[in-house]
Amino acid sequence: MQLFVFDYIIPNILLQINHYLCEKMSKQKLSVHTDLSIIKSQLRKDEK
Repeated sequence: MQLFVFDYIIPNILLQINHYLCEKMSKQKLSVHTDLSIIKSQLRKDEK
């Protein structure tokens, strides 16, 4: 039983955490990217 826990449940939890972190990071990257594009468009407007 102990082996089952280490071989199956723990890797599974790690995969879940990994997936969650990847999702979070990609969402943050996207939001940062949109912020940058908004700032750039603002700068272009200011130049005119």
